[in-house]
Amino acid sequence: PPPAEGGGGGGGMNDVSRLMISGGIGIVAFVGTIRHAARLCRAGLLGAGRRGGGGGGGRGRRIRMSLLHADRTTEFPFMRDLVDLAEEFADEDGDFYFKLGVCFTGTIDERVGRASRMHPHVDWMAGRPVEGIIQVTLDELSAVSRGERRSIDGERDARAASETSPIDGRAAAPPPTHVFMCGPGAFQKSVRSCVLNECGVPKSRLHQEYFEL
Repeated sequence: PPPAEGGGGGGGMNDVSRLMISGGIGIVAFVGTIRHAARLCRAGLLGAGRRGGGGGGGRGRRIRMSLLHADRTTEFPFMRDLVDLAEEFADEDGDFYFKLGVCFTGTIDERVGRASRMHPHVDWMAGRPVEGIIQVTLDELSAVSRGERRSIDGERDARAASETSPIDGRAAAPPPTHVFMCGPGAFQKSVRSCVLNECGVPKSRLHQEYFEL
């Protein structure tokens, strides 16, 4: 299970924030982690005050996860399972929040529009490289962790953040987001450069898994 993180005060003390980036079959590396977080939430083992409060294990913790997946097809491995999880855990205020974004790199046709209509909780992005939306996704995770609300026009309202530090009353800092990536070599090289150089994520928060075909 994802480890607890000491990020800020208030409700963010044990929160976990994860951005997972996969290319092709690299998605397999993250499916088990997402399913495990979903099981913890369904069992009531997340969230402050649940089953005795912030004790061991996952208790007293909230998990925020986003998965960015690049693929040439809308029917990638575990797609239906992940889409269902994204719809089940779309509540930004929930103990487990999961967002799925798909960067469709294949030939753009009616399948993309159909998938977007059928699964509105998933971001289907055709013709956009995953590198172009990493920073946006990191910002989104940070906003969700702070408890900011999305208005009708899609903007975030920082004044809606309600969690404060019990020490000085200031808004709780969001937990640092760790970035995990898995995919073909060229894909990882490009994503790694973007995460470290353009997004400024420290190397200590970037984790990679390699495979060779």
